[in-house]
Amino acid sequence: MSSIGHRVVLITFLAGTMLAGGCQSGHPSPVAGIKPPPSPENVKEARFHQAIEGLNFETGFVVVDPIGRRPNTRLASKHHAEGVEAYNQNRIIEAITLQNEAVRNDPNWPVAYNSLGRALLGEGEGGLAAAAFRTALALDEQYTEARFNLSYAVAGLGNQAKAIELMNGVVQAQPNNVEAHERLAIWNYYLGEYETAWSHVHHAQNLGHAMPPQFIVLLQKQAPQ
Repeated sequence: MSSIGHRVVLITFLAGTMLAGGCQSGHPSPVAGIKPPPSPENVKEARFHQAIEGLNFETGFVVVDPIGRRPNTRLASKHHAEGVEAYNQNRIIEAITLQNEAVRNDPNWPVAYNSLGRALLGEGEGGLAAAAFRTALALDEQYTEARFNLSYAVAGLGNQAKAIELMNGVVQAQPNNVEAHERLAIWNYYLGEYETAWSHVHHAQNLGHAMPPQFIVLLQKQAPQ
């Protein structure tokens, strides 16, 4: 057979194989014994679960599987600083991984739990974030930043009444916290507590804080002043 004849036979064979394999779908057929690559969603999920490995959130707090017998505060501080930098650069999964390392190296350090919660919140994991903030507060009841963050996380989970209770604790500790007054004004508005909402608006404004104009318009419609 000539070389041309060989090519015709080969092309005919390949065409028949492609048709039999369903080439009209546009996707190659799976090869036996080789798994197809995971979807981007599965890759992201796997990275997240790897990032929180060694942490348990089932109790509503963070239960840690410590890395060593004794806290390693130096290494915890290193991982925490790197995690804060990653968070600030929007490398959220990396930030979670590093804050995980921080809390596992020093399970009694509330600052690391607070930063872990912020990173989890950045990933959209409000329930896990709340557990981290709750743990920070359990370790330090006076940790106002963790209380603020827990309030914000709880509000995102739909419990505005609890969020208000927590944020009231923030303004009791920090009367000049304009962000806390703004949140309380908005949350009380949604609960129909317009007088209380106006009170927090005035507190914020008296401290030089500009409230969102569209919110003031809505509040004015419901309870004109």
